Amino acid sequence: MITNTLQTDCGLVEYTESGSGEVILYFHGTGLTGDTMMSFELPLVESGFRLIIPNRPGYGSTPLSEHRSATDCADVAAALLV
Repeated sequence: MITNTLQTDCGLVEYTESGSGEVILYFHGTGLTGDTMMSFELPLVESGFRLIIPNRPGYGSTPLSEHRSATDCADVAAALLV
């Protein structure tokens, strides 16, 4: 499991990833960060998937910013899947 940051057109995004294989992009809920959620979702990694969990704005090292629309979320997802 690694936690890293990526500069996107919507700003800095922190994300946690683990595993290899087909990608699952997982958006966590309120109150938790990607590294915390990874421990709950390890069965996916153990089943051969690559799990990527970006931290939402205001969580972890992802700053709270004005980029919070559905379009911004899609842009962040696209940047993480490259």
